[in-house]
Amino acid sequence: SDPAYHLFVAQQVFEAGGPIGYEWWQWAPVGRPHVYPPLVHLLIAGLLGIGCLPTVAIRLVTAIVVPAVYGTIYVVSARLFGGQVALCALWLALVPFGFSLHIAGTLASGLALIELLWFMVAIVERRAVAAACLLALMCYTHLGIPWVALASVGGAVLLRAMPADRRLWGGLGAGMLFGVPWLGHLLRHLSALHIIRRAENELIDLTPALLLFGLVGVWYAWKRQGRWRLWLAVWCGLRIGRVVTIG
Repeated sequence: SDPAYHLFVAQQVFEAGGPIGYEWWQWAPVGRPHVYPPLVHLLIAGLLGIGCLPTVAIRLVTAIVVPAVYGTIYVVSARLFGGQVALCALWLALVPFGFSLHIAGTLASGLALIELLWFMVAIVERRAVAAACLLALMCYTHLGIPWVALASVGGAVLLRAMPADRRLWGGLGAGMLFGVPWLGHLLRHLSALHIIRRAENELIDLTPALLLFGLVGVWYAWKRQGRWRLWLAVWCGLRIGRVVTIG
């Protein structure tokens, strides 16, 4: 249902001529605060603005985001760990069809995953400005991913995958500061956020081969020092972020 929802909101953004903070098309006649991050809706609305049909726009965004996620996995892995590791990472990501299906169905989280991976590159390479911009961008893309990024950096410091210094903390602080306008909007309308049971994500998909490779990878990353433990930090961040956002 996510692509249909994003397309519906993007059409309202297009009609409004820019970002919206209030929904006038639901909960009539008074409407309600709009609390979904705006980036994916602005991208789709931009395609509508240049004349794309609605169904063409959503399909085009999907056709771009899915391969972009896999391309990012390869490029980021190659940059941090070398081409051989990057090829293995790409292959393992392509094996479970459910991963591709999930990205295609949840475009905002796919975009945020791209931003998260490049954020980790910026952190490792001590590029504070790039890290700040990417962290802020995550705030405007998906509600759960900024906390995954912060938890991953904290885990990386604890696991000694990277040193902590003023430049690192300054980049994180600046990124969250840039995200304050949207985060402040969410805090003002916190009562509009509710946890409800969804009739999805209730099946467990077990792939024995991937689990085995994962266990080997955990052991290998733990034995190696430095940025190899970055993978463990990101995995811990994803688990913590999932608990924080509860879906």
